[in-house]
Amino acid sequence: MSARIRILEAAERRFAEDGIEAVSLRQIAAESGQRNTSAVAYHFGSRSALVAAVYEHRMTPINARRLDLRASRPDHP
Repeated sequence: MSARIRILEAAERRFAEDGIEAVSLRQIAAESGQRNTSAVAYHFGSRSALVAAVYEHRMTPINARRLDLRASRPDHP
């Protein structure tokens, strides 16, 4: 698993448990196994970009599945 994915999953966990504003980027880096405390900033740039990336990471496959299901309906135009 790539460092980027480990960071995304650690951020998602910490945000869910403690809230987006209560978690530091250093905590996320440590929880994801990154020894470099700047790893989150390197991969995502900012907290808001990290939140957007977590959202995109989860929603992209969900939306693809939703579109597949919709296209397979007989009444779909």
